[in-house]
Amino acid sequence: MPYEKSKIQQEKLDTMTKRLKNLAESYQESPENIIEVLKFKAKFHEYSYRNNALIFKQNKFATFVAGFDRFKKMGYSVLKGEKGMNIFCPCRVDYVFSNEAGDYIPISKASPALVQLAKHNMVETKTVTYYKVGTVFDISQTTCPPSDYPKYYSMGYENSNKSMLYEAIKKFAKEKLKCSVEEADVKSISRRGYYISGENKIVINMLLRDSEKLSTLTHELGHAILHNDPKIVEKTDIIQVEFEADCLGIMLTNHLGEEIEDGRLRHFSDYYQSYKNRLENDVELPPLEQAVENAYTHFKNVVDSIDEAIQTQEIQLQTNLLYNNQFSNSIHELENADTITVDIELNNSEAMNLDFNM
Repeated sequence: MPYEKSKIQQEKLDTMTKRLKNLAESYQESPENIIEVLKFKAKFHEYSYRNNALIFKQNKFATFVAGFDRFKKMGYSVLKGEKGMNIFCPCRVDYVFSNEAGDYIPISKASPALVQLAKHNMVETKTVTYYKVGTVFDISQTTCPPSDYPKYYSMGYENSNKSMLYEAIKKFAKEKLKCSVEEADVKSISRRGYYISGENKIVINMLLRDSEKLSTLTHELGHAILHNDPKIVEKTDIIQVEFEADCLGIMLTNHLGEEIEDGRLRHFSDYYQSYKNRLENDVELPPLEQAVENAYTHFKNVVDSIDEAIQTQEIQLQTNLLYNNQFSNSIHELENADTITVDIELNNSEAMNLDFNM
């Protein structure tokens, strides 16, 4: 009956909402991860407010920034062809007053006698600071391997099942949503991916490994399903947009029987708390339950199609595996055969058996 069906769906929604709330509220960042990040950050130079603003303007997702020489001292090299970010580098020049010149001259050009007078404070000196343009790079632009990143910025790990799910969801996005998925260099290790509603395109950080690629794709797929109209997105609070995408992504992850990665939990918990704070401060947002319901409704509409895409991908992989095994066995048999019989059909004539001694 329609009533009974509606009641069951509401119970499922209530259960899902409760699970999401518990998940967001129970998440706690590992203190060890925070300490590790702080230790790693200590290896990098602290930039002025002005330089931080310049870096942000050129790459707002830059995570760990340093110059060419600093990275070299750390054992890493800047990748060939990478374009750095420009900052202002202070250059301090010491001057000494020269009676002969009647003015201050750089101490590097002063006579040894004048330098000695300056050291003993017997002549006037001054220091002038100039600024020149320098170049810095994000750690993603270097040879630093993902294994050296702090665990807080883990790039994930390789896993064949997660890889299969990732490829299946990519196909679903392309065939059912007309949404392309591409992996690209995003010049950052903190930016995992993004969705461009105007182009209906998902971009995944090329540095990610299977587990994080799948985690990121499920979130960005949430955007592709929920937020594919740029006009609506412009009018919607970014907190709501990210929270809804996380809800759908986590629903899909649970449906797939996969664990939720730490980075996704962190992101979800942060936006959940921000959503609650906005509501407590009377910011006009729909109730949390309504945002969850919106994600749940869209999730139900696509989950069967996603399952079909996964089944198709599994069949394809099994077929490829079977073919490869048969091919390998055939090669093995040929390598161990004394004689090979080859059938050659020439026009309509009878096939000829030709024996080749190995």
